[in-house]
Amino acid sequence: MNRSLKLLSTRNWLLSVFMLFTAANAAAQVQTVTGTLSVAELSAGQDTTLTVTYQATDDAKVTGLGLRLHYDSSVLEMGDYADKLRESAQPFQIKDDTSDFDGDAKTDKYFLTSWADTSGDGWPYEAAQPTTLYTVPLTAISGFNGSTLKFTASSTAAGYTLEAADVAINKIPGTISTLSDLTASYTISGTTSTVTLDPVFASDVLSYTGSVAYPASSVSLVPTLTDSFAAISEYTVDGNAVTDNAVSLAVGSNAVSITVTAEDGAGTTTYSVDMTRAEAMAITLAAPSVITIANQAAYGLSGTCNTTGVSVVVELTSGSTSASSSAAACNDGAWSATADASGLTDGTVTVSATGTTSLETSSVSASVNKDTTGPVVSVPADITVDAASADGTPSSNAAIAAFLQGATANDATDGSVSVTNDAPSVFQIGATTVTFSASDVLGNVGSNSAVVTVDDQSPPVVTAPAATTVAATDANGTAKTDAAIVAFLDSVSALDNVDGAISGSQIGNDAPDVFPIGETTVTFSIMDTSSLEGTATAVLTVADQSAPVLSAPAAITVSATDADGTAATNSAIAAFLVGASATDNVDTEVTITNDGLSVFPLGETTVTFSATDAAGNTGTASATVTVKDQTAPELAAPANAAVAATDADGTAATDAALVTWMASAVATDNVDSSVTITNDAPITFPLGATVVTFTVTDAAGNTSTATATATITDTTAPVIDAPATFVVLGTEAGLPATEQAIVDFFAAVTATDNVDGALTSITNDGPDFYAFGATTVSFTATDAAGNVGTAQTVVNVSLDIVDPELTISESISINVDMPDSVVASSDDVIVAFFAEAAATDNKDGDLTASITNDGLDEYAVGDTLVTFSVSDAAGNTVTASATISVVVLDTDGDGLPDFYETANGLDPDDASDASADADGDGISNLDEYTGGTDPNKDELPPELTIPADISMAATGRMTDVPLGDASAVDNKDGALTPTPSVTGPFKSGLFEVTWSISDAAGNNSSAVQTVEIMPLANLTPSSVTVEGATVEISVELSGSAAAYPVTIPMTIGGTASAGDFTAAADSIVISEGTKGMATLTITSDSEAESEETVVITLGAPTNAALGSVAERTITIVEENVAPVLTLAVTQGGNTGRTVAADAGTVTITASYSDLNAGDTHTFEWAAAVSEMPGAVIDGAVATFDPSTLGDTVASAGASVTDSGIGSLSTAASATIKILAAAPVLGDTDSDGDGVADSAEGYGDSDNDGIPDYQDNITETYLAPVGDSGQVIQSDVGTTIALGDTALAGGNNEVGIDESDVGTEDEDFIYPGGLVDFEVSGAQAGASYNIVLPLSTAVPEDAVLRKFIDANVGWQAFVENATNAVSSATAASGTCPESGSASYTAGLVLGATCIQLMIEDGGPNDTDGAADGTVTDPSGIAIPAIGTPSDNSEVTLSRESITANGTDTVLVTVTAYDEKGDTLDKMLVSASSAIPGVVVSDFAYQGDGVYTAELTAGSVAGSGPVSVVIDNGKVSVVVNSNRLVVNAPVAATSGGGGCTVGTGQTDLSLILLMLAALMLMARRRLIKS
Repeated sequence: MNRSLKLLSTRNWLLSVFMLFTAANAAAQVQTVTGTLSVAELSAGQDTTLTVTYQATDDAKVTGLGLRLHYDSSVLEMGDYADKLRESAQPFQIKDDTSDFDGDAKTDKYFLTSWADTSGDGWPYEAAQPTTLYTVPLTAISGFNGSTLKFTASSTAAGYTLEAADVAINKIPGTISTLSDLTASYTISGTTSTVTLDPVFASDVLSYTGSVAYPASSVSLVPTLTDSFAAISEYTVDGNAVTDNAVSLAVGSNAVSITVTAEDGAGTTTYSVDMTRAEAMAITLAAPSVITIANQAAYGLSGTCNTTGVSVVVELTSGSTSASSSAAACNDGAWSATADASGLTDGTVTVSATGTTSLETSSVSASVNKDTTGPVVSVPADITVDAASADGTPSSNAAIAAFLQGATANDATDGSVSVTNDAPSVFQIGATTVTFSASDVLGNVGSNSAVVTVDDQSPPVVTAPAATTVAATDANGTAKTDAAIVAFLDSVSALDNVDGAISGSQIGNDAPDVFPIGETTVTFSIMDTSSLEGTATAVLTVADQSAPVLSAPAAITVSATDADGTAATNSAIAAFLVGASATDNVDTEVTITNDGLSVFPLGETTVTFSATDAAGNTGTASATVTVKDQTAPELAAPANAAVAATDADGTAATDAALVTWMASAVATDNVDSSVTITNDAPITFPLGATVVTFTVTDAAGNTSTATATATITDTTAPVIDAPATFVVLGTEAGLPATEQAIVDFFAAVTATDNVDGALTSITNDGPDFYAFGATTVSFTATDAAGNVGTAQTVVNVSLDIVDPELTISESISINVDMPDSVVASSDDVIVAFFAEAAATDNKDGDLTASITNDGLDEYAVGDTLVTFSVSDAAGNTVTASATISVVVLDTDGDGLPDFYETANGLDPDDASDASADADGDGISNLDEYTGGTDPNKDELPPELTIPADISMAATGRMTDVPLGDASAVDNKDGALTPTPSVTGPFKSGLFEVTWSISDAAGNNSSAVQTVEIMPLANLTPSSVTVEGATVEISVELSGSAAAYPVTIPMTIGGTASAGDFTAAADSIVISEGTKGMATLTITSDSEAESEETVVITLGAPTNAALGSVAERTITIVEENVAPVLTLAVTQGGNTGRTVAADAGTVTITASYSDLNAGDTHTFEWAAAVSEMPGAVIDGAVATFDPSTLGDTVASAGASVTDSGIGSLSTAASATIKILAAAPVLGDTDSDGDGVADSAEGYGDSDNDGIPDYQDNITETYLAPVGDSGQVIQSDVGTTIALGDTALAGGNNEVGIDESDVGTEDEDFIYPGGLVDFEVSGAQAGASYNIVLPLSTAVPEDAVLRKFIDANVGWQAFVENATNAVSSATAASGTCPESGSASYTAGLVLGATCIQLMIEDGGPNDTDGAADGTVTDPSGIAIPAIGTPSDNSEVTLSRESITANGTDTVLVTVTAYDEKGDTLDKMLVSASSAIPGVVVSDFAYQGDGVYTAELTAGSVAGSGPVSVVIDNGKVSVVVNSNRLVVNAPVAATSGGGGCTVGTGQTDLSLILLMLAALMLMARRRLIKS
């Protein structure tokens, strides 16, 4: 279309030009050439034909034409031209357009043809114009993107010019999807070689094979596109994408796939190449055996090979020395060689085997140990010890035992090995050479020797008599011939360690002939055969031992003065107290004293009289003083009284007046604070006087009496019975007194008296005539005692004596709706009720208007009694009552008011619903109403049954408690499950567990279960002591007790006799807290004894339970005991091993003590102390300035040596953590112990290595492990602290990493990390039990390993009788206590607790010294399992999935090491950056293969899957190919049309509209 438009445009232009010039001149003569294409649009590989036509102006014949056709040969190929106009034609030529005739640099070639008139008739001479000059085929080649053909003239006819339009060939999308070539090559050692493909490449052949040697790990496989606008849409090898044509080859077949997609996207062609990489030549080396003396001269090695023609040479290398074998041929896949290893040094030998062929080399290596040397035995220095007896000294002697244990052996291969010796059981006096020997596992023996010299260094031990006192015979004292003194002097004895026992007769003394009164020191001495003299002293005291003879006075009895008794000033008592006398056999005068009281109490008091002479001898005698109450009480009788008679018999004694009168008697006693008064009063006091006798008796029986008179008299007036009003019917004129009614009235008046009874004489002042109206009449009566009684009656003479008649309504009932409703008095019913009241009178007529009532303004629910009253004019009154009942409406009469039934959905007309249960809670609706509860709501709580209270022994610091099962039943919801407020584990003490349950309606029930955890009582460690010492026997509880006191009985046994010690108590009582103590005093005697033991055994405690350490041994020795040395670090007000560089001077104070009281000591600081900055040493106190040290650790050490026989030294050290700056502490409570950080400070008061403000553990035998709250435990009574490495780490816990110790354990992995602690507090050489909670359970193939030091490195934990490891499983995260029977020997798979028993100074004690402290960096390890490399592979089962939340991909990981060997036991995990993607845990499938499932999320995205492969030490990250997570495809609408993806714009309609517009434009142009 474009070509046509251009031609049309050209034509129109020419016509325009022609028309412009016709008027003036004739047009120019032109030769016109036109090119026409058979196809105007091409893509690479497609053809078109160009037809060239010619026409001259006016179709004239001309002389000829030379014509060039210019084209771009880089994108067009020209074929042979045809349809040539052969008239006078020249041959065609294709030439390079170096002169750029057409002015277009792109057209690099032209096709030249020419024509000429050779006949003279003009050209073209036969053809009619326009005529075809020629046709030529054109082919678009790769890279074609459209091109333009141009014409120029090499010559034209005379007077003519050439006119020719360009011909455009347009580009359309290509359809070719083939390769034009495919080449392969590889490079080895810098040399590139071509790989021959089979068959030879052709575009239409799709499958090929090729092969390369093993060294060629990749080939360059280069495809060439037939159409450069086509694309390589997929290029893979074994499914993995290939970049830069570099194909990585695995050994074996490698499937290469190349897919070409045409430019138009419609066509694809896939070429496949099976490229085979040969297997590498490889040899193996069988595991070599240890090089020993026996095999070193001809040390044999062997292995295998995987091909023929391999020559193997083995080289052995040890340091700079090596040895090689002769070349050995590998036959039948196996080889063997020997080498002389004699010249190699012991240690690790590297074995290298190298196999070679003409093309390849393969090497393998291994390490082997050469061990021909025995262990190096280090022996202790020679020692000299004291002879224990004539036979010598037993090897159990502490110094010899330490000497024998002091030898160590280290083997270059086996590390630390055990040492034996040939020491005798008893070392004879003189020198004995001890040979120490050690063997390694190969039997190589090493030995060394040291000398023990036994010498008699001890003089005889003289046992002097005990201090003795004898009686003086006279003032000069007592002669030594006195029997008691002779026995004293003869009781001396001596024991020599060599010479044995020495009798008293052989022992001299310096006793005087006469021992004076007082103390005399006697010195006893004896010399043994070694000229060693032993002495001892004893004191003999001559004393006046005879007490004075005392005579006491006779016993006396005195009268008590008062309740306290009688004072000593009483004359009789005073004479008694001075009445004693005494005589003394020595002193002429003695002092007499007594213990008499200042006041002698009632009863018998014994008075002891004492007489003491000048020597302090006291004689006593006693006599009694009896104080008796001999005085009668004083009694005051009541005053005489007159009391009114109650009747003719008198007055009863119970009458209030008489009771008060009799009670007024008062008595006092000089002794008794209260006494009882009695009397002889009659039951009834008769009229007249009665004498009453009062009696009082004190506690001693002393009696007093007194009398008083009570006179009963009639003082009560008679009572007249007369009415208040008497109405008599009369006339207005009145009535006479003789009127019968009046006479009868007076006759009816009576009088009675309480004493005289009925009285007949009653007088009145009534008139003779009673006027109309009221007349008051007074009546008088007098009894025999003259008491006068009166009464009055109003006599009313009336014309009317009849009461009015009153009628009222019956009682009424009014219904209301609500209980709080009231009815107003204006209510019609009530108004009608009151309106019914009417009254009439026989004289006054209608009295209704005069009726009164007590009605209310309003009436509440209930009954109200209303009283009506009316009186006539004569005063006659009548009343009547009726009830107004206000009742809540109950239509059906079921007891439920209508309002209640309506409000709660019940039927006011159905009486049966009263017994129903609307809410199903088991309570009827009627009972709900009367009880005030909601009938539609379950308000009854469930019935809760809880387990019984629990009392049990603790299992450790925390105890897992099975609480039991609680149950609950709800009358509506049925069975329910209660929950406890706490489930444990529990500390020791008393706890309340609240069980609670709620039903569906929210009704709650709760009950409390009590849990008592009795703490465990454990003894502190065994100890060594000496005679004369006091030993503390301490018990510590594992926590607080629920109740106190805690009493723990003790029994004492052992080899020591009862006389060797004194126990202060037979039980230990803890009244509060967790610690208790008793003491044991060791008897000091002069008897030479061998080692003895005191064994303390605990019995069953009260309020506690026995722990695992219920027995303790105290060993009593007589030889020298090493001193005890401790170091204390302080800085300002802080105590402990944590100090700050900016907080001032640090002070280190050494304290030492010695059980051997007579020893002196030499104290020395370690050299490092004096080298500290600003160090100042003053005896046992050292100070330094930390300000220049920054954040670091420092170590201070000291030693002390005693002067005892076989002097002993003790060393101690303190590692000090120095902070760069003191922390700023405020009110925060970092450790949660209830004390502010600022109050606790950063010191370490308990020396466990943790600052106080971060340390909430008070027990010395506990220390934290990690951040989980778990603790490491040692034995009760010991102290566990952070080790030096853990302290330096500053994490306040014992956990450390392998990197912290500075030396890697190359062959092992520590999945749970390491611990670093030190424990102390037991005697030197003892074994400690330490419990460790594990962060990860004991894995398969687990071993326990220890770091000794930088020289020794790592070694396996040594197990023997005093060193062991055992395992248990934690209960609720808490390990059993140390020593518990719950532990099983060894490392048990899956266990979460281990218990270590480590011997102080033993093979597992890092410091190697039996100094009472064990240090232990250690951990649970598993053998290293190979190091993963980034050669590991990750493949995906699919590389495209849908983001629908369910689509999955199988992720397969093959783990390789650097050698290409597969690895098992790896930790494999994977992740993806694509949002929402989830990868499951990997499962091991064997042969180094691990699989997991990846699940898509709901978000689209793409990216690789990243896999981490970890062996516990080293991890690598390997990525998969890119995974594409596609957005879900939206559903197609039912109305047809285009489906548009989410987030896309539908352009289809716009494109259709544009196409239509273009089509219309084209048609217009063609039409025009």
